[in-house]
Amino acid sequence: MRARVLVLVVCAAVAVLALPAAANADAVTIVAACNGGPCGSGWYTMDVTVAFTVSGSNIKTINCPGISSPDVTIGTDTAGTDVSCTVTLTDGTITGKNVTIKRDATPPTANPLSPSRAPDSNGWYNHAVSFSLTGSDATSGIASCTTTTYSGPDSASASVTGTCTDNAGNVSAPQTLSFRYDATPPDVSPHAARAPDTNGWYDHPVAVSFSGSDALSGIASCTSSTYSGPNSRSASVAGSCTDKAGNTASASFALEYDSTPPTLTGLRAKPLDRGASLAWKESKNAVAVTVSRAAGAKPAATLYSGKARSEWRDTKLRNGVRYRYMVTATDAVGYTVDRHVAVRPSPPLLTPRKGAKVHGRTTLRWRPVSKAAYYNVQLWHRRAKVLSVWPTRSRFRVRRTWTYLGRRERLAPGRYTWYVWPGYGPRKKHRYGPMIGKSTFVAAR
Repeated sequence: MRARVLVLVVCAAVAVLALPAAANADAVTIVAACNGGPCGSGWYTMDVTVAFTVSGSNIKTINCPGISSPDVTIGTDTAGTDVSCTVTLTDGTITGKNVTIKRDATPPTANPLSPSRAPDSNGWYNHAVSFSLTGSDATSGIASCTTTTYSGPDSASASVTGTCTDNAGNVSAPQTLSFRYDATPPDVSPHAARAPDTNGWYDHPVAVSFSGSDALSGIASCTSSTYSGPNSRSASVAGSCTDKAGNTASASFALEYDSTPPTLTGLRAKPLDRGASLAWKESKNAVAVTVSRAAGAKPAATLYSGKARSEWRDTKLRNGVRYRYMVTATDAVGYTVDRHVAVRPSPPLLTPRKGAKVHGRTTLRWRPVSKAAYYNVQLWHRRAKVLSVWPTRSRFRVRRTWTYLGRRERLAPGRYTWYVWPGYGPRKKHRYGPMIGKSTFVAAR
């Protein structure tokens, strides 16, 4: 028991008897001490011993722990236990002091950690996931619990730990939750079922499969595909793999594909004077063309072999000889297509042949010109023009006599020179192309 402090004041009568002063409760001081220090209004997490001290005058009786009775010790959890001290003065006035002790020395109970969502795939998380914790406390109540987010590193045994704290500051035992986390996509590799068919090109459908590797969760599945067109120098097949955590990665397989042989159409041969002109149309996938020529029983000779082209001019041929040509188109895969055409070179002015003798009337014939609407034919004799006509067909009949510029002309014996030009559009426009040719004949006597 702490020593009680009493202060007594004695007044002596000098001349007359002094009356006793009135008791004053305000003159009494009561101080509470908790564990030897000031008492607080918050929570204690240990045993609390409460004692009072009293000072003042006119005190008659004291009923306070630590003075008139032993100190009071609060040794169990409580949301609020009152400890009181009362003092009675000599005039019967009672004064006192009360303190409320809140004690919580028991940590809260934390429930298991709870993720914000279920695993993404096969029990694995593949992107950031948050975890929360709840708890309970019987006395002071829960102040806070851990909330956290996990976003790596990848691990087959990742874990988060959390606690709860009550209002008295007690911390619960930690709660730990283990889980699997993989946010890294797998590596993907494409594989063709076979090598290219020819010259690095595929010429019929090819299967492409995809395989993957994943260092943590492992591969769950990969795709496969078959490429069968369209034809392309830069074709590709796309595929992907997915790991067990649900991460997906893609890759592509590049290839050159051509399953269509080239085409060669519109092959035509135009006879020239001691030559021939060939023209054709080849498809876009043709990469090379070969032109060969044969005459009579002689074997064919290659005239050209190289990059694709759509025309060829052959020269130094013999007029009147029939020549056979073969044009071959080849694509990048090696497919080929052949076309044949024959032509007989001749001068542009066909009949009569140059320098031939004619008797009486004769017919002039020449090779027609594409898109020509008419022709201008001129006949000269002894350096003088004796005829100019505009037939619409590629021939003209020269009679024994005719009229030109108002003069009567006749096919007199001698050498004649004739010329032909093609005309285009209406004749009044006078639109002529290059001269088709020049030739001569001799009118016999």
